[in-house]
Amino acid sequence: TAFPLSSELVLGLKTSMEKKLQSEVVLQTQVDPSVIGGVRIAWQGKVLDGTIPGRLRRLEKYLLGSNA
Repeated sequence: TAFPLSSELVLGLKTSMEKKLQSEVVLQTQVDPSVIGGVRIAWQGKVLDGTIPGRLRRLEKYLLGSNA
């Protein structure tokens, strides 16, 4: 995340991930101001990138792909 998460947000994210994955989750948080906003989640070799730069990259790919 771009900023440290409150303990309430960390707990909410952990609970949500455990429900979705139906498994115990151990969260390790890392602050990276370059993400500007949003969150990037990596697990078992997969990445869910909900950061602003990630969303902009996907939009760019979409727009360039649709114009080609």
